[in-house]
This record gives sequence, structure tokens and C-alpha cells, in this order.
Amino acid sequence: MKKTTKSALVILYYFIYTIMIYTPFAILNINTSTIPNNLFNAYIVSTEIIFFITLIYIYRKDFKNYIDDFKKNGESHLRIGFKYWFIGLIIMIISNMLISSFSPLALPENEQAIRESLKLSPIYIIISSVICAPIIEEILFRKTLFDVFKNKKVFVIVSGLLFGAFHILGVATSLASWLYIIPYAALGIAFAYAYAKTKNLLTPMILHAFHNFFTVIQILLIL
Repeated sequence: MKKTTKSALVILYYFIYTIMIYTPFAILNINTSTIPNNLFNAYIVSTEIIFFITLIYIYRKDFKNYIDDFKKNGESHLRIGFKYWFIGLIIMIISNMLISSFSPLALPENEQAIRESLKLSPIYIIISSVICAPIIEEILFRKTLFDVFKNKKVFVIVSGLLFGAFHILGVATSLASWLYIIPYAALGIAFAYAYAKTKNLLTPMILHAFHNFFTVIQILLIL
């Protein structure tokens, strides 16, 4: 199977997955808002775990190569990766500060939603943010797109912008919300650069997990 075809099928699989999550509730005519938060979040995290396991299985040959390579070059990959992550983080912080200074939204709505969820179901949100999201999102926004775009500069830009839009889409309530695509895209571009430079998906996965862990701990200390 060609890499581009495989990438298209994996992206299609993601959209089917997002629909299938809520299908049982629709069939049983259950309003998800009536389900206890811990129970519902446990269900969502369970589906995320199943989903990322199937994604890893689909790319099992690639992951075997990533692991073998990381055993030899992991330290070098992480040095490169953390350099790009730090640059992306600085841009993210500065752009967040500039946007919040004139935007009616003090925080991105995605982050507001995470803060609320952490208050209600911290364990499940930590698992989702630190384990599930980095694996799923790096496969979707890095691996699939890297296999599609031959021009690596185009890959980095497209990957970053789509990553940014993904964190705004579905929660945006105004045009001001879309300004926050800039900080998220900065981070996405950093992860994409790290992958393009090391050719190892474990690099941005680890960076992503570290960033989310750092963010979650920061939020928990504030709450």
C-alpha cells in the first residue's frame, strides 16, 4: 500500500472513530450530559487507548524501526527535539500574552475546557493529555502528513497549522478564538521540525507528552 493511501485511510479512520464514540449513546437514546463525569471520561479514555493501540498496530513496522533507532540515537534526537520545543514554547508564551492583552478571551477555550475537566476528573484527563493525546496527535499530524508531503518545509507548515486549527475547531465561539491558532501552531511546527530532523516519531511524541505533563501540572497548581 502506498504511503499516501495509507495516510488517507488513517485520517478517514480517525473521523469514523470520532463518530463511533457517540454512536452507542445515540442508539440507546442516552443523553451524555446525564452520565456522571467520571464514568463518561473513563469511557472516552478507554476509546482513546483502543484507538491509539490500533494506530500503532497499523504502523507497527515503522514503530519497530523508531524504537531500534531511538535505542541508538535517542539522546541526540531529544537534544534536537527539546531545542525546537523550547523555541516553540517561547513563541507560544509570547503570542498568548499578546493575544490575551487585547482579546476578550483571557485563555484559549481549549485550555479553559481542560481546566474544567481537570477539576471534575483529574486522573482521566491526565491519562488522556499525557499518554493518549501525544500518541494519537503525533501519528495524525506528523506521521500521516510526513508521508504525504515530499517537501519538508510544506510538511512542517501544514502540520503546524492543522495542529493549531485542531485545538481551536469545535470549541471556538468567536473570531477572537481563532487568534489562538498562532500559539498552538507554533508548538505544532516545533514538533514537526523535530520529526523532520530526526525522522523518528518517538521524538515529537516524547516532547508532546512532556509539554502536556508540564502544562497539566501547572494548571493543577493554579486550581
